[in-house]
Amino acid sequence: MLLTELSKTLCGCPEGNRSLKKHCSVVRWVTTGALVVGLSACGQKAPQQPPVEPRQQSPVVAHVNDESITQADVDFMLERMLKGQALVQADDELRKKILDSLISSKAMRIQTEAQLTQDEKESIARSVKAYEEELYVKEYLSNNVVPEPVTVEMIQAYYDKHPEEFGGESVRDFQMLVLNPAQDQQARDKFLAAIPTIKAVTDWSAAKKQWEQIYAVKFQEGRARPGLLDPALEQVMSKLAAHQVSDLVYTDDQIYLVKVISVTQVAPKPLAAVSADIRKKLAAQQLRTAVKKASDEVLKTVQVRLPGSSSATPENISQGAAKQ
Repeated sequence: MLLTELSKTLCGCPEGNRSLKKHCSVVRWVTTGALVVGLSACGQKAPQQPPVEPRQQSPVVAHVNDESITQADVDFMLERMLKGQALVQADDELRKKILDSLISSKAMRIQTEAQLTQDEKESIARSVKAYEEELYVKEYLSNNVVPEPVTVEMIQAYYDKHPEEFGGESVRDFQMLVLNPAQDQQARDKFLAAIPTIKAVTDWSAAKKQWEQIYAVKFQEGRARPGLLDPALEQVMSKLAAHQVSDLVYTDDQIYLVKVISVTQVAPKPLAAVSADIRKKLAAQQLRTAVKKASDEVLKTVQVRLPGSSSATPENISQGAAKQ
């Protein structure tokens, strides 16, 4: 009543007294906040509103120096530990352990904070800010990202398009001559001059001992699967059909001449055995697509300014960032 009457009195002050008019405005503001009663400059009354109940403070359960630990802090840690289970499952002993842990944690923070340099404190503050933003992003994505479900048709299409991922690759049986050109220059020249003749030989196995003696080459044979050979050799060999011989391949200070003996197509694993793996991969792709869509949508709701430009759109943000 006192604040209300004071407000009425000041509102009726002479027109020329600016100081009292100023105090009138201040009192009206205080009166509104305390009694939730709005008084206009003319003295008109606004409808009364029920008072706002102050938020109840959580009881303090411990003090560490001048800092307090509340019951809400303990409950929060319990919720994290119990992972959504009811807090009623926590007995007094568990709550005591949580409280002891919080006390120790706060004591460590207080002592460490006193020993850190200003730069170290700022680094921690940036980490806290980054983590806070990550939590907001996680909350936004959980509320706004809805990936498209993976269908049986999508799994079948991926399986048909990528048989090599499920064992359905082509394997090549090969023979190969390897020369170290640094060992014998004369043998190297002989080998290079004999390449057309060597390519014309049908049975390399029968001629290998002779070639090893004349050209100082090593004869190797085996079965090539993706990822087992030097990438340069694998690329050359993947283009050869059965009974074809490559041109000379120079890699790792060696000279190679490769002949493919046969090409065998290995059947992929059955779809039933790999469908779960395909579903996981496609689900991850669908999630990335949904996140990208949500990111593009939210960028339309804000203004982004980059150095050197007045504003940015989702289409040119990445371009502007790349120039920095």
